[in-house]
Amino acid sequence: MTTSHFASRKTLADRVVGRATRMWKVREVLGGSSSNILGASEHVIKDVWLLADTTLESDIQNQIFKNLSRHAEREARLYFLTILEEEWISHYDTWYIASIQSHQSASATGDGLVPWRSRRHIRTLIKEVCLSVYDLADFRSLFQCLTGVMKGAAVFRYSSDM
Repeated sequence: MTTSHFASRKTLADRVVGRATRMWKVREVLGGSSSNILGASEHVIKDVWLLADTTLESDIQNQIFKNLSRHAEREARLYFLTILEEEWISHYDTWYIASIQSHQSASATGDGLVPWRSRRHIRTLIKEVCLSVYDLADFRSLFQCLTGVMKGAAVFRYSSDM
């Protein structure tokens, strides 16, 4: 994503609680940032602030697939989004004001600030654009979707047992 430019087509999520997750449906801008020629394929960019020690989604996926046989991996990939790129944008340490009652500890600095958990700003480019469950047209599609979720969860369980 560092050399690619994308035009947002639609906001899919904005400031989902906890990780400040934002997601956009995008198309790649062909010819650089000053061009107005859009690629044909739509993708999703997920922008999130993760705790610094959190494992990246692409690393989790790679570990799951690594634990499976070739045949099982091909089958399992049907139930996971394809991560085209994932990059670390920035990093910062957060500080908060210590409450007198709950944080009178040796870790507090002289100015009353206590270090909190460091966060990393991560952007992920995802190949597929999904449909919200709320936008599914019929129960057959809903049950097909839920079946896929259950199969994906089974892959998680199977891969962690290895």
